[in-house]
Amino acid sequence: LEGKTKGYIFLEFANASSAEQAVLSMNNYKLDKAHTFLVNLFSDFEKFEGISDDWEEPSPRSFDDKGNLRDWLLEPDSVDQYSVIHGAGSHVSIYANTQPEPTELEKREKWTETYVEWSPLGTYLATFHARGIALWGGKGYEKWTE
Repeated sequence: LEGKTKGYIFLEFANASSAEQAVLSMNNYKLDKAHTFLVNLFSDFEKFEGISDDWEEPSPRSFDDKGNLRDWLLEPDSVDQYSVIHGAGSHVSIYANTQPEPTELEKREKWTETYVEWSPLGTYLATFHARGIALWGGKGYEKWTE
């Protein structure tokens, strides 16, 4: 029975909110190295039952060329880039760590509401806002997505 379910249990709760809390706290709970506890609401069975057996192949999306996302690596002196929030948090600047003084590459007002962070490989810049995160990258730091 490797990889198969070992059994099941039905639990009844006093109210719907208690049942939903049980799902949130216990679903995907690791019992041990090889076993995970999965939890579903009884109403989920109706949802799963209603899934059509007819599979429709998704339509392919067109390729959206974002340009060279590692354009900054082509800089002849291989300098790093860094971001600074300044002006009491109202401005964000991107600098190249050139010598003897850093070079400001981009400066924008109200680019973020809280802070900015580079992706692990420096491919894009994430700006954080009350409504979510925006990603910026490529030459000129164009917005990719929100």
